[in-house]
Amino acid sequence: MTNKEKHDKLIGEWELRYKDELKNQKKITLDGPKYWEKWEISKPKILFLAKESYDSIHPRDIPNPIIDNFNIFQNIARWGYAINELYINLEKKPIYPPFELIADTSISFNGICIVNVKKLEGISSSNDSEIRKFAKADMDLLRKQIDLINPNIIVCCKTQPCYDEIYPDFKRSLISPRIETRC
Repeated sequence: MTNKEKHDKLIGEWELRYKDELKNQKKITLDGPKYWEKWEISKPKILFLAKESYDSIHPRDIPNPIIDNFNIFQNIARWGYAINELYINLEKKPIYPPFELIADTSISFNGICIVNVKKLEGISSSNDSEIRKFAKADMDLLRKQIDLINPNIIVCCKTQPCYDEIYPDFKRSLISPRIETRC
């Protein structure tokens, strides 16, 4: 079974878990890599851990950041571009490029995927405590999904508390110098 097939099966587990909510015309967010073959050979693989999807915009169908005015996708395009540039050459200072340059790069969105903590469609403004409850309730499936996707880099989109719910045993290696000196 390929990773894509395993991932699709995992999304099916969410559909079973939330079958009652799905009767009320909600949808399960189809997130994760859009093109698995390209994702698996990408360097680096960057996963953006987001809160939730809304307005039927699923992360696998990332809008064109040049044409469509979706701030989260524009920000993800910028961050993805900068991270990719630093990954290639740590000495290089990434520039703040126009979207035309981002769209023309080879990474476009092949080495980027979005995973939403809350798989049920949401609204344009997220309730952080509700999102965190979904992280706790779906910790097992979210962990399986992230582990299956196997990113090199995870960027939390205001979802650090959710990440902590998903991976409670994870010890941060980057600690603020002020915190280190107090220990």
